Parts: sequence; C-alpha cells; structure tokens
Amino acid sequence: MPAVKSEVRLKLVSTYCDTPSLALHRERLSFWGTQAGLGVRTDYQGRKSHSGGHAGKEGVGRPNPEQVAGFDAPKTSKRLPDAVRNEDLRPVFTTMVTRTVIAVSLDPSVRIEAAIDEGEIRTSNADAVEPISEIELELKNGDPRVIFDVALQLLEASPIRIETRSKAERGYRLLGADGLMPQAVRAGPVTLDPAMSVEAALERIGRRCLTHLLSNEQAALAGEPEGIHQMRVAIRRLRSALLALKRALPIKHYR
Repeated sequence: MPAVKSEVRLKLVSTYCDTPSLALHRERLSFWGTQAGLGVRTDYQGRKSHSGGHAGKEGVGRPNPEQVAGFDAPKTSKRLPDAVRNEDLRPVFTTMVTRTVIAVSLDPSVRIEAAIDEGEIRTSNADAVEPISEIELELKNGDPRVIFDVALQLLEASPIRIETRSKAERGYRLLGADGLMPQAVRAGPVTLDPAMSVEAALERIGRRCLTHLLSNEQAALAGEPEGIHQMRVAIRRLRSALLALKRALPIKHYR
C-alpha cells in the first residue's frame, strides 16, 4: 500500500480577467491574478500549454485595471494581441480552492505527488457557481507505469474520471461564452516520422485517439449526437491502429 510521507494544505484564489467583449477568450488566452502575481496562459483550450509564463510582483487577489499593469511586463505583453489593449480589463470569474498536496511513496524508488483541489469557480456577479473536486497525480521519481496503477486504485475507491478542461475553460463555459451545448471535436491528422519505431508510432497514434475520445466526452454527456459519434470514431481509429500493428508488436505489449 502507498505510504503518505507528508501533507501540505494551501488556500488558492485566482481571479481571471477579460474585456467586456471577452477579447482574450476569443484569442485563446487566459489572464489571471493570484496572491503570487499575474499570469498568462496561451491556447489553454484542449492542449493546456503553458507558454505564457508569469509576470508581476505584487499580489492581486482581485485585480483592478490599475493593478493589471502586468500587461506592460516584457514576459506578458508580447503574448497579448494589440486589440486587447483598446478595452478595459475586468474580473470575470474567480477560482477558490483548498489544495492538499500529499507526497506518496510506494517504495524507495518511486515518489508521487498528489494534489487534491476542493472549492469552486464563481462568476464575478455570483450568478453561476461550479464546484471543483479533483486530484492530480505527478510522478516525481520512478517508473511511469506505477502512476497508472495508483490511478486505477483511486478508480476502485471512487468514481473519478479524467477532466480535459482547464479551470479557465470551465470558467468561460460558466459565463456562457461558448454557448450552452458543448461542441463535438473532430479527429485531427497524426504526423509520423519514417524513422520512428513501431512502439513510438503506436504511442503517438494512441495519444491522439485518446485525446480525441476525451475531448468529446462533454458533448456526449450533454446528449450531442455528433459528440457520441466522434467518440465512436476515436475508438474505431485506435482499434484499427492496434490491429494494423499487431504483428509488429511483442506479444506482451499487445496484450
């Protein structure tokens, strides 16, 4: 059984800002303030890439236009579209969570950090609230396969499921920025390198298929027929890849 080595509890409040027309959201940008400063994340929808970095020195639990001077910071301003500067920023929603960070050790060679967030997303006018209850596992040291075993143990203890949306995306959905019905996502191309091994090619194909599958979960749960269809497409594509590469894979990997 995993042994809990330490536990740290933190209170985290992040206020997300945008223009009245939600110009940042249209550019696939999120801009937020925390007690630690200001931050920008680009292309948060789907890939959740962290290419924005952080800027700002002072705490901004609820930034006002004067405090959002982080736009002038070198690390931030170059990643923001010029059109945004013509509109005033205002708070649009806030995430408030209690984060419990637990260090878990399965054996001396494996170390996992579990971050448990419990709280809520609240629009600035308090018209809408969505609860947050999630856990993130991060492998600090050891065999990556172990973290999947821990995730399966959690699944046996509680009906958890993978969340593909960032807190920013969920906040904008709460505002109604993306409409009432989640949209289905179609499969994108898979780029393979001729020098790739069979295992590497299958891994890349598998990741794209699983991403396609999970990206349509919200639409399927909302009863959107195209979302259900796209999940079936993702499963068929993955099954076809496995069948096509079956002979080239070691039996132990295919099973």
